[in-house]
Amino acid sequence: MEERKIKNVSCPCCEKSLYRLALAERHGGAEVWLATTDSPRVENDEEGHFIKCAHCSKRIAMIEVPGIPNTAFDVSPEQKCS
Repeated sequence: MEERKIKNVSCPCCEKSLYRLALAERHGGAEVWLATTDSPRVENDEEGHFIKCAHCSKRIAMIEVPGIPNTAFDVSPEQKCS
């Protein structure tokens, strides 16, 4: 049995675990990193996509990964940590 590949994504504000990604194979054989089922849900408001950090309670802005609409997100390089 092959071990799943998992990587941790840290909160840009407090540096604790924000969510985890697992390597998944998509239709056609392409591999992508997708949030694990135990990761917090990406929410949406008037400012865009975000995750609320479970540790520091900051609103962490997220961006959609190009080419995988409504499926994969990444932490935005622009954050309001203060």
